[in-house]
Amino acid sequence: MERKYLRAIGIIALILTLVMLAYTMTAAQLGRRSGSSPAPSPANAASSQTQAPQVDTKLFPQQLAGMSLANAVTGSQAEQAINQMHGADIKVQQAVVAMYQGNGNDQLVIYYSEAKNEQDAAALFKSMDQKVPASKAFQNYKSVKIDGREYKSVTSSDGMQHFYWLTGKRVMWVGIIAANPADVLKQVAPLY
Repeated sequence: MERKYLRAIGIIALILTLVMLAYTMTAAQLGRRSGSSPAPSPANAASSQTQAPQVDTKLFPQQLAGMSLANAVTGSQAEQAINQMHGADIKVQQAVVAMYQGNGNDQLVIYYSEAKNEQDAAALFKSMDQKVPASKAFQNYKSVKIDGREYKSVTSSDGMQHFYWLTGKRVMWVGIIAANPADVLKQVAPLY
């Protein structure tokens, strides 16, 4: 019973993290944050902008599916977010959480984790896939095939469509808010 509560707390923490990231992305897009000074003038905007951590631009380009890279989290912060998603302390070689913002409400969040080898990645994926259908944070669990590749798909109460899949040593999870999430996925998935 206690384990069930810990899992629920982990899922709630993940959802709150996503909400905070979405808020941060939206605030950054609008040029303001709660309690901050007014947005910088165009003359000094370039010098005052915060830059996302350096990420591999082949995997996380500045523009993707009509959206702009708004922020990226790497290292221990990304591992912590991915651990919350897996509901366990996982060991990965590399972890990145990249947030993209488009026009209006369009958003894309990519959770990228790379395991030491394909066996470890398959075990991580299997563990996650067994937990997702029982999670109260997600609904409409199903397998879908898009452009010949199989994905697991769920929705969340914030309107985000989530897809996750295994590819070699990588376990991928993307959350999408867009008019046609499958079209966005078709542009994102080939990168991985």
